[in-house]
Formats: sequence, structure tokens, C-alpha cells
Amino acid sequence: MARRGAALAGRRPAPGSGSTGGPARRRGSARSGSGRTGGNGTSHARGTRTAHGTRKADGAVEAAGRLGFACRGLVYVIIGVLAIAVAAGRSRAETDRRGALGQIAARPFGTALLILLVIGFLGYAAWRATEAAREEKWGQRLASAARAVLYVGFAATTVEFLVSGRGGGGSNPEPWTARLMKHTGGRVLVGAVGVVLVGAGAVLAYRGIARKFLKKLKTGDMSPTTRKAVVAAGVGGQVARGVVYALVGTFLIKAAITFDPDQAKGIDQSLKSLVHLAYGPYLLGLVAAGLVLFGVYSFAEGRYRRM
Repeated sequence: MARRGAALAGRRPAPGSGSTGGPARRRGSARSGSGRTGGNGTSHARGTRTAHGTRKADGAVEAAGRLGFACRGLVYVIIGVLAIAVAAGRSRAETDRRGALGQIAARPFGTALLILLVIGFLGYAAWRATEAAREEKWGQRLASAARAVLYVGFAATTVEFLVSGRGGGGSNPEPWTARLMKHTGGRVLVGAVGVVLVGAGAVLAYRGIARKFLKKLKTGDMSPTTRKAVVAAGVGGQVARGVVYALVGTFLIKAAITFDPDQAKGIDQSLKSLVHLAYGPYLLGLVAAGLVLFGVYSFAEGRYRRM
């Protein structure tokens, strides 16, 4: 028994030896775990900073986009008011974006407002470009990208207005239609643009009547009274915009059919052409009121748009 006990005692590992995972191994594990924890902590902190920076950038783009909606609203309200004055026979001012810029420039602090419009248009373009990058469907991506390019053009026109006191080509399409028709296939292209504009006008009017625009708004944040006002402005405004698009498109189609670039008309001439129709001043007044409503809707969209 004594010999057996001695043998068992001889087989017991010594304290702290490597075979038991003693204090030395535990200290090594602790150091290893500490290293892993430190690495994960650094990665987590870096990821948090990146996410915070992304949120700040998204917030800046969103704010710029909302300012762009407000600037768009201001321009449409002015265009509508100018068209109402023309319908009443009190003015012959240009009823388009160039005319609106002229009215702004003639007012106190007009230069400051024009600079704000440039910032707003570029902000809207930046937001649309961001939307284009995020869209999954190619159709929506192209539409957002086209709007971004369009508003960069609006900003450039406004800058030119600031520098020279007068915009460039404005909305009168006669020069470009004439140039296109000199080339092979240009007549067909002008007609195609007209068809697209008529189709776009029909879609805009339909979306207004069907109230499709409400899907893009945070209606839950609106009071019942505000919601009714936004719905009325959205319906009237979208229908009026659809009429304007269809008018411009119709005149382009007419120019292509008659092979006469002079038949093409921009927004200003298209609106004024209504005056020569039966009950024309009343029709122009209705469309003009709708454009004012679209301006009001644009202000609401800047506030309640889902972004």
C-alpha cells in the first residue's frame, strides 16, 4: 500500500506545470482574450464613427433637397401669379421660369433670393442624384438622374441671370427645334419629344386625380386640416402641370408635322395661346391657379416628403 501510494503521488503533476492549464495558461488566455476584445472595440468604434458620418451626410443631403422643393414652390407660385395677370389682361410678362426670375430680381433682396434659388436647385439636384444611386429599378434610377441634371441646368440658368441680368435661351424651344430639323431625323426627334411630353402630361394629371402623390408624403404627421389642404393643392397642381406639359408637347408635334419650327412654343407661349381660344382667359386663369397650387404643394412636399 505504501508503494502504491508513492507511485500515485509520483504521477500527480506539479503545481503550475503546463499539463494542467494552470496559472501560466490562464494568464496567456487572459492576454489573448484581452487582445481580441481590444481589436473588436476598435473596429466597433471605427464603424460607429463611419455610421455617424454617413448619417450626417444623409441629413445634409435631405436638408438640401427640402430647400430645393421650397425653391421650386416659389418659382411656380410666381409663374402662376404672372399667368393670372396675363389672363386678366393686366400684364404681358413672361409666364415661365425666366419671367419668374426676372420678377424676383426686380424686388428688394432679389439678388439674395436668386442666390438662394441656386443653392436650392443644386441641393435638389444632389438629393435626386443620391436617390438615383439608391434606386433598384432602372426606370426610377434614370428618372431621378434626369431630374438631377435638369435642376443643375436650372441652377446654371439662374447663375447666368445673376451675372447678366437675363437668362439664356429660356423656355422657348424654337432655336433647338430649328437646329434639329436641319439634320436627318431631326423632325422625327422633335415629334418624339412632343409625344413624350404629352404622355408625361397625361401621367401627371392621372397621378394628381388619383392622389398618387400622397404615397410620397408623411401624411401621419399632418393635421386633418393640413391634409385636406395638401390634397387639394396636390390634385390641382399636378393636373395644371399636366396641362402645361401636354400643351408644349402638342405644339412640338405640330411643328414636326408641318416642318415649321415656328410652330413650337415654350411654356410662356403655350400658356398665352390659351387666351385666343373660346373662353381662353378663363382657361388660362384656371391653369394659372393650378400652377400656384402646385407651388403651395411644393412647399408642403418640402416639409412632409419621405426621404
